[in-house]
Amino acid sequence: MSLRSRLLTAIVAAAVIAGLATGAPLFLGAERLMRDAAARQLDSVNDRFDAAMEDEIAKSLSLAATYALNPDFGRAMATGDRESLAAALGPGFPELRSVHGVVQVQFHLPPATSFLRLHALDNHGDDLSSFRHTVVEANRTQRAVAGLERGRGGIGVRAVHPVSHEGVHVGTVEFGMDFSEAFFTRLARGEGDEAEFYLFPADNVATFAAEDAREARAASTFAGPSLLSLDVLNRVRAGESVDAAFEIDGRPYHGRAIPIRDYAGRVAGAANLLISTEAFAATSAAVTRAAVLSAAAGLIVAGSLGWFFSRWIGNQLVALGRRMGALADGDLTSPIADVDRNDEVGAMARALEVFRANAAEVETLRASREAADRDAKARHDAMAARLAAGIGDVVAAVAKGDFSRRVACDFDEPALNDLGAAVNALAESVSDSVGAVRRVLAALAAGDLSQRMHGAHAGDFAALQGDLNVTADTLAELLGAISSTVEALKRTGDAMAANAHQMSDRASSQAASLEQTSATMEQMSATVASNASTAEQAAERAGEVADASRRSQEAIETVVERMRGISASADRIASITGAIESIAMQTNLLALNAAVEAARAGDAGRGFAVVASEVRTLARRASEAASEINGLIGESQTAVAKGVEGVDGARALLTDVAGRIGDLDALIADISSASREQALGVREVSTAVASLDQVTQENARIADQSEAVVSAVVAETRRLEGLAARFAAGARGRPARAA
Repeated sequence: MSLRSRLLTAIVAAAVIAGLATGAPLFLGAERLMRDAAARQLDSVNDRFDAAMEDEIAKSLSLAATYALNPDFGRAMATGDRESLAAALGPGFPELRSVHGVVQVQFHLPPATSFLRLHALDNHGDDLSSFRHTVVEANRTQRAVAGLERGRGGIGVRAVHPVSHEGVHVGTVEFGMDFSEAFFTRLARGEGDEAEFYLFPADNVATFAAEDAREARAASTFAGPSLLSLDVLNRVRAGESVDAAFEIDGRPYHGRAIPIRDYAGRVAGAANLLISTEAFAATSAAVTRAAVLSAAAGLIVAGSLGWFFSRWIGNQLVALGRRMGALADGDLTSPIADVDRNDEVGAMARALEVFRANAAEVETLRASREAADRDAKARHDAMAARLAAGIGDVVAAVAKGDFSRRVACDFDEPALNDLGAAVNALAESVSDSVGAVRRVLAALAAGDLSQRMHGAHAGDFAALQGDLNVTADTLAELLGAISSTVEALKRTGDAMAANAHQMSDRASSQAASLEQTSATMEQMSATVASNASTAEQAAERAGEVADASRRSQEAIETVVERMRGISASADRIASITGAIESIAMQTNLLALNAAVEAARAGDAGRGFAVVASEVRTLARRASEAASEINGLIGESQTAVAKGVEGVDGARALLTDVAGRIGDLDALIADISSASREQALGVREVSTAVASLDQVTQENARIADQSEAVVSAVVAETRRLEGLAARFAAGARGRPARAA
């Protein structure tokens, strides 16, 4: 063989070897680039799936918190008012379903009894504790629980939030989000992307027969058969992510089967995320064709262009191979040379440029998504911090007794505005209740018993409202009774004073009559001739004295009865004041208990402790007034007892006077029948008249004493009336109790 032939053979052989050496790395590099690009794109789809799941959980938690923090919904659950809750929320459920993808909203009573289903209003009262563990957990810990969980309607995103009313846990509210084909269709929004979801049974997926594997798929974005084998499903259930190649309708796909975990971290299913590799395969085929054409061209031109062109082409291919290696190592910033060339090297460079641009775009999108997530989280954290500061200011102001502070509700998120509004409503309710208590207590301290605590209050404020209104009503009733008794006592005292005055006047009249009788007897002693006429006059005078004596006895009896009535009224007043002292003591104990509860509450109960102290002061003043009234009544009873004793003495003296008048009558008869003993009779009559005069003077003195005693009783009665007049509003009758 000639040298030219050998050279040509060598050149051709070198060209063949150069073509093989250039094409093989290019083919292998293209395959590696395709696998790496597919893996990176699957990572992006996986991240998108995780973000979508987190968004669904956060959205469901936000919606559940909105319902849970509404005081009207909590009150309806606490009172068992299912109808009003259904009427308020039922009409808005279709909008929740269409706008937010909510498939169910349910309220539960502890531990997991269905109270109301907005998606099935007629179905309630069933016990879910055997399989709805999120509900049981939320009711047990009184904390929100969210994540995937199975229910009677299948698996879904569940967010369960505790509900309370006036600080007492009453149940939970649950939002269930769509986790079906619609969710995966929204996820697979990229061109050619597909997804399928497999739901594992409650026992073990390995117990399924091979022919039952298809039934394990719960959702899919394509109509073909299920792609994952039982072996792959077992590996995923064990917590492993499995990458594999698939074909759907003749088109190549690269998939990644990832475990889907429920709220407790258990693997509940598998998601197979699929991306189309048709473009990657086309690029790989183009690269392969380019390599073959390059080798063929090298063989064709080897004989004519010679070693120089072979070497030049070889150098270009070697440079291109090095750039492909850099791309495989992750260098996406360096430009691809020779993309403007029209030969095979240019085609390969342009293909490499496409790979580089796609990979760079994926990295840019990922960085943008991370930056957007950071910005959104920063805005939310700032609003939450501002809301927390506003709530802290309101709580601090309330602890200092200032109920005028409010939380500014100007956030971009409705849930934060609702929370701020709930805090404002709480501060407004406490301010109204404390103001009503302060108004009623101030009126009681001023002696005005007509004021009551009005309005609709709840919890301890409702109990305080009832106790305060009952206390004011009881004081009004007692003081009304005291006023009535004082009025009756006043009328009785006035009557006794009039009777005592009449008795005094009659005693004076008796003394004058006795003086006339004494003068008559003196005249009878001087003029015996007129004995008969004088005896007649003496008999008449004696009859008048007897009548006056009987009337005095009757008046004395009347005075005694009325004074006994006064004593009985005083006893009743003492009983009433004893009841007042008992009520004051009970009010004092109630205020003491309230002060103890306020002390337990710390700074939040400091304002209520001031109110309890004012109630104790009012109770002490009421007890002191009752003690003072008891003292006055005791003095009045003592004076009345002394008056009764004096009147009894006067009655005995009058009885003695009546007897002596009878004796006088007998003497006058003796004078009329026996003139012989006239002188002795006159002396006896004179003696009797003198004694009668002394008795009459004593009677007049006792009558004056009785009048003085009755005047003292009337004065004490007027003093008691003045004390009762300090609570004039209560004396007009019992005011209507506040609602």
